[in-house]
Amino acid sequence: MKLSTVLRRFIGINNNNIPIEVKKNSKQPPKLIGKPGFHTTLSGKTIVYHPNAYKWPTKYHHSTQKIIVGSGWITELLKK
Repeated sequence: MKLSTVLRRFIGINNNNIPIEVKKNSKQPPKLIGKPGFHTTLSGKTIVYHPNAYKWPTKYHHSTQKIIVGSGWITELLKK
């Protein structure tokens, strides 16, 4: 099994598109940070949960999510 799959399962994520960042000299376990992508009205003031429901134009804001894990934590995991 790939290490990236193990990290995502540890956090409980099935999305393979979330990038993984490894912090050197850290023993931090995997942690998900950031916000998922979302739609707003063109002014950006209102979040639109169903952008295709009313056929109004919306603006998409890309995801900022990523998984951060320490290199020491990965080393300990691989020793087991």
